[in-house]
Amino acid sequence: MPKWISIEKEKPVHRQNVLISDGNIVTAAQADLVFLVGDGIWWDECGFSGHRWEWDFDMKAISHWMPLPEAP
Repeated sequence: MPKWISIEKEKPVHRQNVLISDGNIVTAAQADLVFLVGDGIWWDECGFSGHRWEWDFDMKAISHWMPLPEAP
């Protein structure tokens, strides 16, 4: 089972699909490690077909990530 990883300890691989959280909201995203936001990471939607992705939090507030779990 994947575990949450602190952004301060380790960043995901560029364009890896992951779950991210600001401590309140969890969503799927990709880290864009080329286009950074100040000290933070720019997060893109995963591109899952048929889903609309909207931000309800500040990208710089993302504190943790984890690899996506295996599909059922």
